Amino acid sequence: MWISGNQLSCHNFIVNQIETLCRACRELGAADLLLRENAVPHIRLGEVIRAMEAPPFEPAWMEYLWARCGWFCF
Repeated sequence: MWISGNQLSCHNFIVNQIETLCRACRELGAADLLLRENAVPHIRLGEVIRAMEAPPFEPAWMEYLWARCGWFCF
């Protein structure tokens, strides 16, 4: 699949944002990363859910995740 330069730039930005959140989770020992459109990401530390110091998760980022990972129902 061919990706234009603009799409590649957007892809790289979104992947970088997600990787940064995942790295922070690992460093903090978080059990879960909780993402919701237009909301600050949260993490679960033990039994406590805490807001991260990060910008709200953009709807476009969530759309990107769903397009690549699909919908999972538990």
